[in-house]
Amino acid sequence: MLRRWLATLGILGVLGVLVELVVLGLVVWQLGPAWTIGLLIVKYVVGYLLVRRTGRIGWRQFRAAVDSGRPPGREGTDAATSFGAAMLVLLAGFVGAVVGLVLLIPPVRRTASRLAERVVERQLTAVAANGVFGPRRVTVQRDPVREPTADRPADKPAEPAAAIEGEILPPR
Repeated sequence: MLRRWLATLGILGVLGVLVELVVLGLVVWQLGPAWTIGLLIVKYVVGYLLVRRTGRIGWRQFRAAVDSGRPPGREGTDAATSFGAAMLVLLAGFVGAVVGLVLLIPPVRRTASRLAERVVERQLTAVAANGVFGPRRVTVQRDPVREPTADRPADKPAEPAAAIEGEILPPR
């Protein structure tokens, strides 16, 4: 499983580098080397400013959650998603910068943050996930009302079902 994941990540990395080089070549061909270097400098400056800003905001939100006694998992995954997107703008080429800027759009960032939270939750035990992200929501279905039987007439109320105790396990 881990080898397949690493192989896939390696293949995607090589394809990403090839796409970035092709796009860089096209930009140089269309705009010329001077404008391309100028665009890269502007991209790096914007990326640097975004990294500083998202890092500072993420750290403040994380510390506020810890100081108030709330589990800091949501703030942590949101900060990591924002910081990763800003790092894409800073370090990647033009395609990576566009992906990073799209990830910084609040609805997209929240969706990516929820996805990252689910991935992290799967790697943690249920107790650790509760400590990091807070109590998990569980959907419980109630037993349908039982029909009257010979030993329990219709006028006698049904006894409540016994509580089920246990541990919430991560999905497989």
